[in-house]
Amino acid sequence: MAKYTVQQKLDAIMLYKQGISSTRIANQTKINKHFILRWVEIFDTAGISGLTSYGNSLQHFDASFKLEVINWLVRTHSSYPQTARHFNLASPSVIWHWKQRYDIFGVAGLSDQRKRKEHQITEEQLTPEQEIKQLRERLEYAEAEVTYLKKLDDVMKQKRMKTRRKQ
Repeated sequence: MAKYTVQQKLDAIMLYKQGISSTRIANQTKINKHFILRWVEIFDTAGISGLTSYGNSLQHFDASFKLEVINWLVRTHSSYPQTARHFNLASPSVIWHWKQRYDIFGVAGLSDQRKRKEHQITEEQLTPEQEIKQLRERLEYAEAEVTYLKKLDDVMKQKRMKTRRKQ
């Protein structure tokens, strides 16, 4: 759930549009003034729909789009917030991260770096040989565990016997 409702955002935007400073609105509504200014920017470029979709889902951008954004940023000498507005991106900081990775690693740094779980083999997908090997390993582990627990039990019995003799 969003921290602020669309109505709260619209109320703050309308107060700002009426000439009230973002600091004063922030004090009245207990909303960070930077949020208010960002909402005004989003509202001016995308309208109400920008306020409802902003930040609600993670977006995936391919390396060619990231490169296009960086090239535009450099070519036009724009700021990160201006570039974010131009490409309708939720946060200027994402562009900064892309630029840093591009400066260090080149185009290869713009590819998706998120780790994804590799498809794990389930028991249904095991070949009979793999299943036998897996079962033998589980049996060995269980046998070792039983042996360990028996020895532990013997040690505990001996300790109890010693404490009884002392009494």
